[in-house]
Amino acid sequence: MGEEVQELVSRFWASYQASQGEPNVEELGNISEDARRRAISDSPESACVAWWLALPLAVQQKWLADPKTPTMHEAWRESVKRLDAVNFARASVSLSGFKTSAEQEALSIRYINGEVTISEVIQSIHKQAQRFRNEGT
Repeated sequence: MGEEVQELVSRFWASYQASQGEPNVEELGNISEDARRRAISDSPESACVAWWLALPLAVQQKWLADPKTPTMHEAWRESVKRLDAVNFARASVSLSGFKTSAEQEALSIRYINGEVTISEVIQSIHKQAQRFRNEGT
Protein backbone atom coordinates (compact mmCIF):
# COMPACT_ATOMS: atom_id res chain seq x y z
CA MET A 1 0.00 0.00 0.00
CA GLY A 2 2.89 2.38 0.65
CA GLU A 3 3.92 2.68 -3.00
CA GLU A 4 0.33 3.20 -4.10
CA VAL A 5 -0.18 5.97 -1.55
CA GLN A 6 3.16 7.49 -2.55
CA GLU A 7 2.15 7.52 -6.21
CA LEU A 8 -1.23 9.13 -5.49
CA VAL A 9 0.25 11.79 -3.20
CA SER A 10 2.96 12.53 -5.77
CA ARG A 11 0.32 12.90 -8.49
CA PHE A 12 -1.68 15.29 -6.33
CA TRP A 13 1.31 17.56 -5.70
CA ALA A 14 2.45 17.35 -9.32
CA SER A 15 -0.96 18.52 -10.52
CA TYR A 16 -1.46 21.10 -7.75
CA GLN A 17 -1.94 24.58 -9.15
CA ALA A 18 -2.06 27.36 -6.60
CA SER A 19 -4.82 29.89 -7.11
CA GLN A 20 -4.19 33.54 -6.41
CA GLY A 21 -3.54 34.01 -2.71
CA GLU A 22 -2.81 30.31 -2.10
CA PRO A 23 0.63 29.06 -1.13
CA ASN A 24 2.68 27.34 -3.81
CA VAL A 25 3.90 23.75 -3.48
CA GLU A 26 7.17 24.80 -1.82
CA GLU A 27 5.33 26.92 0.77
CA LEU A 28 2.94 24.02 1.42
CA GLY A 29 5.94 21.77 1.93
CA ASN A 30 7.23 24.16 4.58
CA ILE A 31 3.80 24.32 6.24
CA SER A 32 3.68 20.51 6.36
CA GLU A 33 7.23 20.25 7.69
CA ASP A 34 6.52 22.81 10.43
CA ALA A 35 3.37 20.94 11.45
CA ARG A 36 5.30 17.66 11.58
CA ARG A 37 8.01 19.21 13.76
CA ARG A 38 5.47 20.71 16.18
CA ALA A 39 3.56 17.44 16.40
CA ILE A 40 6.58 15.20 16.94
CA SER A 41 5.75 14.57 20.58
CA ASP A 42 2.03 14.08 19.94
CA SER A 43 0.29 10.80 19.31
CA PRO A 44 0.19 9.80 15.63
CA GLU A 45 -3.52 10.59 15.39
CA SER A 46 -3.27 14.09 16.86
CA ALA A 47 -0.12 14.77 14.83
CA CYS A 48 -2.03 13.80 11.69
CA VAL A 49 -4.87 16.17 12.55
CA ALA A 50 -2.38 18.98 13.30
CA TRP A 51 -0.75 18.45 9.89
CA TRP A 52 -4.11 18.51 8.12
CA LEU A 53 -5.28 21.62 9.94
CA ALA A 54 -2.04 23.41 9.07
CA LEU A 55 -2.89 23.14 5.38
CA PRO A 56 -4.90 26.08 4.03
CA LEU A 57 -8.60 25.38 3.56
CA ALA A 58 -8.38 25.75 -0.23
CA VAL A 59 -5.71 23.03 -0.36
CA GLN A 60 -7.80 20.74 1.84
CA GLN A 61 -10.75 21.26 -0.53
CA LYS A 62 -8.64 20.40 -3.58
CA TRP A 63 -7.31 17.32 -1.78
CA LEU A 64 -10.79 16.12 -0.84
CA ALA A 65 -12.23 16.89 -4.28
CA ASP A 66 -9.89 14.42 -5.97
CA PRO A 67 -11.36 10.90 -5.48
CA LYS A 68 -7.98 9.31 -6.30
CA THR A 69 -6.14 11.12 -3.51
CA PRO A 70 -5.53 8.91 -0.45
CA THR A 71 -7.13 9.67 2.86
CA MET A 72 -5.47 12.17 5.15
CA HIS A 73 -4.43 9.38 7.51
CA GLU A 74 -2.86 7.27 4.73
CA ALA A 75 -0.93 10.27 3.43
CA TRP A 76 0.23 11.16 6.94
CA ARG A 77 1.44 7.61 7.67
CA GLU A 78 3.36 7.59 4.40
CA SER A 79 4.99 10.94 5.19
CA VAL A 80 6.02 9.70 8.64
CA LYS A 81 7.67 6.64 7.03
CA ARG A 82 9.47 8.94 4.62
CA LEU A 83 10.57 11.23 7.46
CA ASP A 84 12.02 8.23 9.30
CA ALA A 85 13.92 7.20 6.17
CA VAL A 86 15.27 10.72 5.65
CA ASN A 87 16.35 11.00 9.29
CA PHE A 88 18.16 7.66 9.00
CA ALA A 89 19.94 8.89 5.86
CA ARG A 90 20.85 12.20 7.55
CA ALA A 91 22.33 10.32 10.51
CA SER A 92 24.25 7.97 8.22
CA VAL A 93 25.73 10.88 6.25
CA SER A 94 26.64 12.71 9.45
CA LEU A 95 28.26 9.65 11.02
CA SER A 96 30.34 9.29 7.86
CA GLY A 97 31.73 12.77 8.48
CA PHE A 98 29.81 14.57 5.75
CA LYS A 99 27.12 17.25 5.69
CA THR A 100 24.07 17.41 3.47
CA SER A 101 23.80 20.35 1.12
CA ALA A 102 20.91 22.81 1.07
CA GLU A 103 19.90 21.25 -2.26
CA GLN A 104 19.74 17.80 -0.65
CA GLU A 105 17.73 19.10 2.31
CA ALA A 106 15.22 20.75 -0.04
CA LEU A 107 14.95 17.48 -1.96
CA SER A 108 14.45 15.60 1.32
CA ILE A 109 11.51 17.82 2.25
CA ARG A 110 9.97 17.32 -1.20
CA TYR A 111 10.37 13.55 -0.74
CA ILE A 112 8.80 13.61 2.74
CA ASN A 113 5.84 15.57 1.37
CA GLY A 114 5.33 13.10 -1.47
CA GLU A 115 6.27 15.48 -4.27
CA VAL A 116 9.02 13.21 -5.59
CA THR A 117 9.60 9.47 -5.50
CA ILE A 118 12.62 7.69 -4.04
CA SER A 119 13.89 6.90 -7.55
CA GLU A 120 13.83 10.62 -8.37
CA VAL A 121 15.77 11.35 -5.16
CA ILE A 122 18.40 8.73 -6.00
CA GLN A 123 18.68 10.02 -9.56
CA SER A 124 19.21 13.56 -8.26
CA ILE A 125 21.88 12.41 -5.79
CA HIS A 126 23.72 10.58 -8.58
CA LYS A 127 23.66 13.76 -10.69
CA GLN A 128 25.02 15.80 -7.76
CA ALA A 129 27.81 13.27 -7.21
CA GLN A 130 28.70 13.37 -10.90
CA ARG A 131 28.84 17.19 -10.78
CA PHE A 132 31.19 17.06 -7.77
CA ARG A 133 33.41 14.51 -9.54
CA ASN A 134 33.58 16.68 -12.65
CA GLU A 135 34.43 19.78 -10.58
CA GLY A 136 37.23 17.91 -8.83
CA THR A 137 39.02 16.98 -12.07
